[in-house]
Amino acid sequence: MTTAKPGLRHRLTTTDEFVTVTELVPWRGATADRAGRAGLDAAHELVDDPRIAALSVTDNAGGHAMVSPALVAEEFLARGQDVIVHVACRDRSRNGLTSLAWELQRRGVRNVLAVSGDLPVEGYQGLSRPVFDVDSVGLLALYRGLERDGGGDVEAPDGPAQPAFYLGCAVSPFKRLEAEVVPQYLKLALKVRAGADFIIPQLGYDTRAWDELLRWMRRADLRVPVLANVYVLSRTVARLFHGNAIPGCVVSDELLAVAEREAAAPDKGRAFFLELAAKQVAIARGLGFRGVYLAGHRSAADIARVLDTAAQFAPDDWRAFAKEIAYGPKHGFRMFGEDPATGLATDDLEPTYAASLTARERARRGAAPPRGTGRTGSRTGSSSRPARPRSGLRAACTGSSSRSTLDGPYTSWSRPSRCRSTTAGTAAIARCRKSRTSARSPSARRASGTARAAVPTMASASWPRAAASGSARTSA
Repeated sequence: MTTAKPGLRHRLTTTDEFVTVTELVPWRGATADRAGRAGLDAAHELVDDPRIAALSVTDNAGGHAMVSPALVAEEFLARGQDVIVHVACRDRSRNGLTSLAWELQRRGVRNVLAVSGDLPVEGYQGLSRPVFDVDSVGLLALYRGLERDGGGDVEAPDGPAQPAFYLGCAVSPFKRLEAEVVPQYLKLALKVRAGADFIIPQLGYDTRAWDELLRWMRRADLRVPVLANVYVLSRTVARLFHGNAIPGCVVSDELLAVAEREAAAPDKGRAFFLELAAKQVAIARGLGFRGVYLAGHRSAADIARVLDTAAQFAPDDWRAFAKEIAYGPKHGFRMFGEDPATGLATDDLEPTYAASLTARERARRGAAPPRGTGRTGSRTGSSSRPARPRSGLRAACTGSSSRSTLDGPYTSWSRPSRCRSTTAGTAAIARCRKSRTSARSPSARRASGTARAAVPTMASASWPRAAASGSARTSA
């Protein structure tokens, strides 16, 4: 049997090593098709590379039915290669997720990336119906709760106790609007509180967004390792990402133009895209990420070339690369101010955003607004309304330094029989219910509205207004 390499948990918790994780997308059908076989062969070659801490196996990525990641993971665990298995809430109820947890433990899987999952895009004789019984926060709480209830650290039949899950989560710092970015950060804090041990952000090509994510985490006192997501582009993939064909994957107009230009070369841009990925690896190391998550359906030779090229850069080269790889959305929301010298963020909130928070705070306290501004933030217009205590989540986004803890229960998971996740799937279901409700009588609509108002949601957990009004369409 092949000797096992040091695993992901060991490298992130006991060493200062800059770790590398590579992605493996399973195939369709009982046996690997041509594309699946190529990816599988590349993954088997990477088993012998000591730099690869883990292979990350996706779970029906993009909403397409694929071979079970648990089955693929078992094959590599037998060869001594650590793996991360993605678990999506899209296709399973909470009972199904519980059964899957026990199956993963039985197969020897210890690293799990908990995600809500992309909406299905196909199905047998029609579109598959999404489940979304819980979202990614609920999934993390469920799997962490299994350990407390005796589902982890179980005595193996032929040896010592098996370790509990090492849980990961996702976040997207590349959103364009405040009502999208702030909920992503606040939900990330909920994920860490629910039990996340490491974080893998969505992919993007905006270095300042990477920097802002790490700064916000320090501000919110979230002390978990983060692996930067580095996707090796091609012209075809750049077009898909630019057209929003894959949720959460962002390629700007400027980057698409660069990809089109470079793809006209005789090698179809291969050298450029591999160097771009190597520069992102260098940036991730310079910013303080604990490692990288390399993806892009590439051969083992290409993965090795990216890592070798990144290792050849000088220690401070990443600063110039950071100015170069700045393909963020035009006029997009920024939480922190900009450092003109580096093009990165500062520790101070962006002035316009900070000013808006001051106005919101004045309205929330019920203070009288300047003349001609209309209603106050209080129903009575009185300035004597007492201020609500600010939670740690609110403090992280408003600049308050009074507390940095994440206090208060996660409301939508504290009552499992009535919880409803706020993911894209349940948002679509809610729209369908709303259209059906509109045909009822006024009294029925009022009763239905009262019943739905009683269901706790993530927005009820002392979130700022931006969280309640933000987009719910996310696969994180």
